Formats: sequence, C-alpha cells, structure tokens
Amino acid sequence: MDGRRKQLKYKAFLLTTGSETYTIAPLMQPLIPEFLDFVQKADHGTGIKGVCPVSRMQRLAAMLLDDSGSVAVDVQFGRQGKLRTLGGELSANLNVVCQRCLQPMQYTLQTRMNLALIRDDADADALPAGLEPLLLEADEMNLAAVIEDELLLALPLVLVHEQDCSDFLQQQAQRQKQEAVMAAEQKVKTNPFAVLKDLHKE
Repeated sequence: MDGRRKQLKYKAFLLTTGSETYTIAPLMQPLIPEFLDFVQKADHGTGIKGVCPVSRMQRLAAMLLDDSGSVAVDVQFGRQGKLRTLGGELSANLNVVCQRCLQPMQYTLQTRMNLALIRDDADADALPAGLEPLLLEADEMNLAAVIEDELLLALPLVLVHEQDCSDFLQQQAQRQKQEAVMAAEQKVKTNPFAVLKDLHKE
C-alpha cells in the first residue's frame, strides 16, 4: 500500500464535471536526481521533470533573501546529429531584496537552457548557433549544479520592483517631509528667537 500511495502522489488526475474536464496538478512534484550519467541519458533521450530545492544551490541562495522555495525543472537529454545535448526550461519564484526600496520582494525567474555536452574545450568553437558548451568533467555530473549555473547566468544584476515600490518611495518621501516639519515646529517651541535669528540671516 505504501508503494502504491507513493506512486499516486506524483501523478496528475482528471476531474470531469458536466461536459468539462480539468487536470488536477499533483500534490507534490518529485525531486530531480542529483548525479547522472549525462552521456547515457543523452543516448537514451531521457527527459526529467520535477523540482530542485533552492537550498541545494548554495551559490544562488547566497544572492537571495533566503533559500526557501524550489526551481521547477523540465529538461530533455538528447542528440543533435553527433552532438549530445541537454535542453529545457527552468522557472522559480525567488525571495530577494529590491535594490531600490530595500524591501523584500518575490522575483519570478524563467530561463531556457540549450547545452551541448562536450569533452574538450576546443570542441566549443565548432558548436552550431544556439548551443552553449557544457564541459563533461566526469562520467557522472551534478544536474543541480548545472541548473544553478544557468539560473545564475539568467539572474539580473539589479533586482527591483516593477511598480510596487514607487508607492513605498513616495510614502518614505512624505514621511521625511512630515518629520522635517515636525522638527521645525519643535524648534520654534523650544527657542523662537533662534528661528527669528535664522530668518534674519536669510
């Protein structure tokens, strides 16, 4: 029973209501495997779909507000002529800090990878347009590390709200203006002659 429940957990189900059919997403996506034989997977045309926790990606997590969340992975190993390839789509909702208002924000990162698996750096010069080289340093490679590299390349250098933080900045400017007015009023109450002296200087 436990094995059957584990299999059902990763499947999608169809719900029919009247004349319409809806697809219900699985309650939990499977974790992608870490170490794989990339050459073997390419020769077999293996596809991999699942999630990779951000907590597995220390370099990426160091650039974020925290290491919560996960990356949705949908990749396909294959061949393009004599070339072995790895391509697919990556997407993640990342918790970051807006560099404009310095407030937490969620950034949706989506990117597509198109890699050619090569054994030697010299092979990179002969790759067709649209393919980036991925040097195979061993028979087994860490798929999560490759995905992390792609996300780091796609992550903008400066992350800011598109519009939301404009309201925050306006509120901040208004607050500073109010504080300046209150400080001036307090100065008048404390020493009105000092204010007259300042006006005389002007």
